[in-house]
Amino acid sequence: MNGCGRWVPLLKRWLCHAEVTIDLECLDPILVKSGQPTIDGPDMVPVVSMRSGEREYFIPGSSLKGAFRSHTEKLIRTLKPNSVCAPYIETSQDADSLNDLHQSCSTALRPKQKAEAYRLSCPTCRTFGSLSFGGRLSPSDALPVGPKPIVEERDGVAIDRFTGGAARGAKFNMLVITAGTFRTTLTLRNFEFWQLGIVHILIEDLSQGLIRIGSGKSRGLGRVKGNLVNYKVSYVKPQEELCGIGELCTPEERRSYGFHLAEYRTPSLGEPQVRGLQHVYNITDRYHEFSPVLAKAFIDFVEQGYKPDWLTQIKRGVR
Repeated sequence: MNGCGRWVPLLKRWLCHAEVTIDLECLDPILVKSGQPTIDGPDMVPVVSMRSGEREYFIPGSSLKGAFRSHTEKLIRTLKPNSVCAPYIETSQDADSLNDLHQSCSTALRPKQKAEAYRLSCPTCRTFGSLSFGGRLSPSDALPVGPKPIVEERDGVAIDRFTGGAARGAKFNMLVITAGTFRTTLTLRNFEFWQLGIVHILIEDLSQGLIRIGSGKSRGLGRVKGNLVNYKVSYVKPQEELCGIGELCTPEERRSYGFHLAEYRTPSLGEPQVRGLQHVYNITDRYHEFSPVLAKAFIDFVEQGYKPDWLTQIKRGVR
């Protein structure tokens, strides 16, 4: 409740916050297409922005968010099939005709109140957002650091799906980034404990070059390697161990939003750096110590943290 006696939505408050800065190094050429046609020159060019009076190539945060969301969906479906929605399916009839894929949370839950929509949403929509509420995880634009990125022009040709050969008159060329390092910051607001586990898995998979970004992934483009630069977690009140919003809210709020209560012990956070109302803990050099328990929390939530038939009930209009 606020001073006027009105209830304030929990996700509109500030209880916990995480910021993870990662450098993305090109292992293969990457191309995040600009979408703006060129009069002459390559048909496909990377996105570019003006920075300090110069044109600079960068990777949009929206492109990173899409790649991270897609990767997370694969992980969740691997742990529990049919446990996340298909954002492109708008009606339950469409879902029935497509191998029983589940209707989009955005379509099914949009009329509902914020707390109920969050509670009924699939794990991916809880983390990355839907039409019902904003996502908890948001990457910033990845801007170049270090030496200026190297670009080169490459030729390509469209494939005729009937013959399997080159389509006639469909030659194109593209400008790709062949070398360079780009820095992004993942911000996780009011996170649940298992959502912090998603961030740790993304860090590990990026470090192994398992996540591709941009266009032409099937042509060998888009592979990057992630290197952790900075990892900070902050709370309004000091904490001895890592925890999520489920441990910081009231039991009533926990039931209303369907937060999964974490019952895990983590290494001590140590002494915080106090900045205004924030108690900031820097775990950059120690994040490997927290990875096993956070990965387990993510796995446990997906496999056991919600009713196995909840998404089916949404699709059938039961709830």
